[in-house]
Amino acid sequence: MTETPEANTPPTSRRRNPACRAGCTILVILWFLLLLTPCLAIILATQGDIVIPQGSVPGHEIRIWLISEADQR
Repeated sequence: MTETPEANTPPTSRRRNPACRAGCTILVILWFLLLLTPCLAIILATQGDIVIPQGSVPGHEIRIWLISEADQR
């Protein structure tokens, strides 16, 4: 028996669609954000607030805080 040349050639790799790769990348980023939510909750519980500066101007920031008193709710 002789072997055909097609049997010895390695299979060619399929090229993936760029939209499929972008979708997988977005899903991985969303998954990591989901995994980071407990860290956000722990920081918020221990520090009481999270401040994200928006520029060099004082007071120009995003602030997320935990309200713990009933009269401030």
